[in-house]
Amino acid sequence: MASSQGSAGRIFARYALATAATAVAVGLTAATWPLCASTPLAFCYAAVMIVAWEGGLGPSLLATTLSIALADYYILPPYRSLAMAPESAGPVVVFAIVSAFVAACSAARVAAEARGSALGESERLHRGLIDASHDCLKVLSLDGRILSMNETGRRLLEVGDFESIRGREWASLWPEGAREAARAAVARAAAGESVRFEGSAPTFAGTPKEWESVLTPILGPDGAPGRIRCVSRDITARKRAEADLLAGEERYRSLFNSIDEGLCIIEMLYDEAGRPVDYRFLEANPAFTAHTGLVDAPGRTMRELVPGHDDHWFEIYGRVAATGEPIRFMNSAAKLAGQWFDVYAFPVGGPKVAVLFKNVTERVRAEQERERLLQHLGHERARLRTYLEDSPAFICILHGPGHVFELANRLYHDLVGRRDLIGRTVREALPELEGQGFFELLDQVYRTGEGYVGKEMPALLHGASGGVDRRFVNFVFQATREPGGEVSGVFVHGFDVTDLVTAREALRDSEARFRHLADAMPQAVWAARADGTIDYCNRKWREYGGCPEGFLGDARWARLVHPDDLARARDAWLESVRTGRPFEVEYRLRRGDGRHRWHLGRALPIEDSRGRIVRWFGTNTDVDDVKRLSEALQRADRRKDEFLATLAHELRNPLAPIRNGLQILRLGPSEEAARSTVEMMGRQLGHMVRLIDDLMDVARVSSGKIALRRERTSLQAAASAAIEGARSVIDAGGHTLAVSMPDEPLPLDADPTRLTQVLANLLTNAAKYTEPGGRIELAVRREGGEAVASVKDTGVGLAPEMLSRVFEMFTQVDASVTRSQGGLGIGLTIVKRLVEMHGGRIEARSEGAGRGSEFLVRLPLAEPGGDEPRAPRPEGTRAPGDAIRVLVVDDNVDSANSLSRLLALDGHDVRMAYDGAGALASAVAAPPDAILLDLGLPDRNGYEVAVEMRAHPDLRDAMLVALTGWGQPEDRRRSREAGFDHHLVKPVDVDTLRNILDAVARGRRDELAARR
Repeated sequence: MASSQGSAGRIFARYALATAATAVAVGLTAATWPLCASTPLAFCYAAVMIVAWEGGLGPSLLATTLSIALADYYILPPYRSLAMAPESAGPVVVFAIVSAFVAACSAARVAAEARGSALGESERLHRGLIDASHDCLKVLSLDGRILSMNETGRRLLEVGDFESIRGREWASLWPEGAREAARAAVARAAAGESVRFEGSAPTFAGTPKEWESVLTPILGPDGAPGRIRCVSRDITARKRAEADLLAGEERYRSLFNSIDEGLCIIEMLYDEAGRPVDYRFLEANPAFTAHTGLVDAPGRTMRELVPGHDDHWFEIYGRVAATGEPIRFMNSAAKLAGQWFDVYAFPVGGPKVAVLFKNVTERVRAEQERERLLQHLGHERARLRTYLEDSPAFICILHGPGHVFELANRLYHDLVGRRDLIGRTVREALPELEGQGFFELLDQVYRTGEGYVGKEMPALLHGASGGVDRRFVNFVFQATREPGGEVSGVFVHGFDVTDLVTAREALRDSEARFRHLADAMPQAVWAARADGTIDYCNRKWREYGGCPEGFLGDARWARLVHPDDLARARDAWLESVRTGRPFEVEYRLRRGDGRHRWHLGRALPIEDSRGRIVRWFGTNTDVDDVKRLSEALQRADRRKDEFLATLAHELRNPLAPIRNGLQILRLGPSEEAARSTVEMMGRQLGHMVRLIDDLMDVARVSSGKIALRRERTSLQAAASAAIEGARSVIDAGGHTLAVSMPDEPLPLDADPTRLTQVLANLLTNAAKYTEPGGRIELAVRREGGEAVASVKDTGVGLAPEMLSRVFEMFTQVDASVTRSQGGLGIGLTIVKRLVEMHGGRIEARSEGAGRGSEFLVRLPLAEPGGDEPRAPRPEGTRAPGDAIRVLVVDDNVDSANSLSRLLALDGHDVRMAYDGAGALASAVAAPPDAILLDLGLPDRNGYEVAVEMRAHPDLRDAMLVALTGWGQPEDRRRSREAGFDHHLVKPVDVDTLRNILDAVARGRRDELAARR
């Protein structure tokens, strides 16, 4: 913009000069008139020449035109008019011609000056370009002599004074051996060719350099070569770089061919979408084939060499080429026999990638094998530890002369009371064994290397409760040795046979009790071997027949049978012995006074685990009076017969496993078998006791000899005691027991024992008459002035006609069910009489067979005042005021049952559940004060159950206690996050648990006090 404005100003100035000069010339002419009348346009000539010289053609023409116009108007007649007189025309025409000539000359001069200026500028520009070139530019004559040289050339050739070499032959600058070639190049250029010449020549200062010269002809006006242009470039650095590159190439090639790793250069190939789909091998070293097995790879693509090659190889190398980022990885190639390669890939420009790799298949497979062996070793170690932990024997491993514990399994911890053992000596860990001989035996085994076997040795050990337990153990101390044979420690394994020793003692007591029980039976009880030979009879049998002690054998038994009945009775007995069918015959037996009375002889076979008969158990029931009753009493007789038959059956049922148990214990079974047998015998004896108690009660009720021992108690206390009494039957049937009791005590003036008996009988009946897995509900509530206890089940139900008869003596709802569960048809009769003796009433309800049943007991509440209700409690339990509602949740039924019974002995109201769903249902149905929750439940873990319980508004304030075998800090953290208040590690310390529950009870008591 500025350049345009300057150009316009210069043009304006030239034309302004033309105007001003013309005006000055006309003014001078007017001022000197008439002196210049003879040459009126003289001053105008001068003005035109000045303007033509300074302004050029355009301004000079303007000056000429203005001069003619102004002179015609002001100077030439007629004045003040543009008309021109004839006499004035001649001078004006001449002036116009002369002025035009002057303007033309001036224009030619300006053009010539402009051309000269442009030529000079072009010359300067050309010289500047030549001097700015990085090459040595020279102009040679056709015979090769130097005419000119640019500044760069002088610097490159280190020429001090160019004039000293002007006219010198160019070929003389080269060494002697290259001059002829240089002259030949000049001759060819002079002939019109363009020639390239390369060689070594020092500078004028002696510096060796490499040159590349290009000689081209410079054509003259006639088109023939007139001079020669010589452009020489210093290529010394390039030559050196080429030499270095060649040396590097040689080193690279040597390295490329000598390295052990495979090395190849590949070029990525892409599809139309730009995805890498293959690559071509450009180079490959000799090790490439050794590592891959591929030959003649250069020039071929991977898909040509290995069709179906894994696509991820293309993707990896394509990513390297695209991002320019190198990558190191290890991968396998399925199509190359599954071989593994450790690969380093890096970009080398464009789509090219260098790949350095090594076949590591053997190493990978060795590592895989090593990992497999380590896993196998870990598995075997875990199995060994599992075997040790799950071993039926207690086991520990002691090291060194001090007998330091290295390992102790679960049973060993159970034996010594769950204390810290590992890393401690036996004398530190078990100080109570000092003086009992065990330490001395260990020292002896370690010293001599000879093992020791102990049998039923007594050991006094500190128990978990702090007291001293007397245990009996069978054990072996066995020396362990180093590979060199040196004794390194002692391996201890054995069995806690305390239960076996106790069972043996209990067996003796049981046999004595059995004989006392059998002798107390009102029936003649007898037993026989599998072949039918009678080898036992009770005192009743001996007294009846007047037989002395030891009166046994078929022959002696046959003496007591009426001769008319002997053959029939013997045949029936022999048939039963042969077939294994129960024996049942009516025959007359001679009494000690010689009289014969009718007896019902019955015997049942006792079978072993394989179904073989091992013994017979029989009774002789005196039915003489029944045989003589009148026809009017036949129905009553039949009912009594059924009762007696059921009684005999029920008495034989427990005695059969008891007899089996005796035989098992005589054979010296394993600890587990002995413990199981003793538990079974205890259950069967308990069953017999309950049968006898029922018999005694029905007799006392019938005779009116039961006396109530009334005291102030509560219906809740009786219900809790009844639950504990019926718990085993309920649990055996897999039933769910739901209990609902009010916090407000329901005081009664009643006999706590009899009241508990009533509710326990109803709960037991509900369990017996309900299919396994049923539901039983016990609800205690106040209705007006009465305390009501309701027992409802989902069992077989009652037909409408049975609702009024169910409380009659010997009434049985379903004979098959009753026999299988041990019912005699007298329990509800006793219950009804006991309820009525308390001033209450009982009612049976049912919607029909198969619809379940409900029994409601209504008792009058005690008058206000008097002693506070209290429940009978076992020694060592807490007062009812300290009792709380506790829910025990554990999928280990034995663990749940034992802990529940322990807490029940402490006076707590305990319910159980064996899985997460049952726990949630039970807790929501009757919210407990404390929940003891096992973390390892079958359907969901304890953490999830705890979270759901905390989310329920009725369970938000319950005390949550985690029971688990895991006690690490992480486990405790998880239990806290799940909402547990306490985290107890199994086996649970009872005192710790009691302290927790006592705290809950105190909080409950304080809360109740605050409400009052």
